[in-house]
Amino acid sequence: MLICSGCHSQQYTGTIFCPLCGANCLPEDRPRTLRASLQIEQTPPAALTVVTTPLSFPEPELRATLLHNGRPIKLPLHVPVLIGRADTRGSCYPELDLTNDGGYQAGVSRQHARISNTAQETYIEDLESGNGTFVNDRQVAAGTLQRLHAGDELRIGSIVIRIDSL
Repeated sequence: MLICSGCHSQQYTGTIFCPLCGANCLPEDRPRTLRASLQIEQTPPAALTVVTTPLSFPEPELRATLLHNGRPIKLPLHVPVLIGRADTRGSCYPELDLTNDGGYQAGVSRQHARISNTAQETYIEDLESGNGTFVNDRQVAAGTLQRLHAGDELRIGSIVIRIDSL
């Protein structure tokens, strides 16, 4: 047994720190030796291997908001996006389906308009809809492409969609 130099409690031989007060219980005259030796192997640097990976860019997308109900819209732009109303009998399922947003009452055609993206520019095209497609209150002629910008307001029938970002 040994006596702790801090609190004078009895501790087992070989105790390094007193569990009661935390004092060092090793004798002061004990030689301190480093048991592990540090060896550094010097090896020549390995040849560098350069691995190249193709850069990946995020898929282009359009973010918009339906102004009459605040519904956010997020659409991919790597494929054309059909805007309209679903028609289960005719198998028409537009990517932007305005059926549940009052599309029928607002005069949205089943295949009303199409948004497409070419060369980093985004366009809308009216598909000969019954009530027209408008960008910032200007009618888009059927079959022509009208370029879109962030901040534009689309009117599909009487539903207004604000383009938040492209």
